[in-house]
Amino acid sequence: MKVINTLQNYATLDSVQSKYFFGYTGGDKPTEIATSKQLWKIQDISNKLYHYYLTIETVADGIKSQELQNQLVETKEAIDEMTAVSLPMSKENMNKKIKLLQQLLDSTLPKLSNLVQQTINEQTA
Repeated sequence: MKVINTLQNYATLDSVQSKYFFGYTGGDKPTEIATSKQLWKIQDISNKLYHYYLTIETVADGIKSQELQNQLVETKEAIDEMTAVSLPMSKENMNKKIKLLQQLLDSTLPKLSNLVQQTINEQTA
């Protein structure tokens, strides 16, 4: 009878309650889960990474340099690995992932782009 009364008297969560209902991971040490803002940030950076990488890969397509091709493969694997998100993820871990993705975008891909440009210049000289 208690179950039936619970269902009959059920009231939906208000906006504050629903916001925090699934806001923590389970287990012995619950932590706050990633926010939607963080997920949008991850998606934004991921899109920028893939676009930049594919531009570099397209330019490097005709270059015959094993070192460059190996670097392209390693970079693609790193991007694929880093952009994979398994939910729920803690807020703290999501911040770490965002920082690493931003580092890939700001540092690793420009270096790869410079390597491609340098290789093209060497092969045409």
